[in-house]
Amino acid sequence: MFDLSRFSLQGKMTIITGGGRGIGKGIAEGCADAGATMVMTLSGAAGKARHQHGRP
Repeated sequence: MFDLSRFSLQGKMTIITGGGRGIGKGIAEGCADAGATMVMTLSGAAGKARHQHGRP
């Protein structure tokens, strides 16, 4: 989607709230692409479904 070759989060940790959909999901995907270690919180149905299926 975007050229992240000059943007690196290697060795950094990000905390993302609402990473299950919308803008939060886009930010989470961008941070992952940039190499960040992530901690995400999900709420509602998306969070429950992912937790029950063992997916982060």
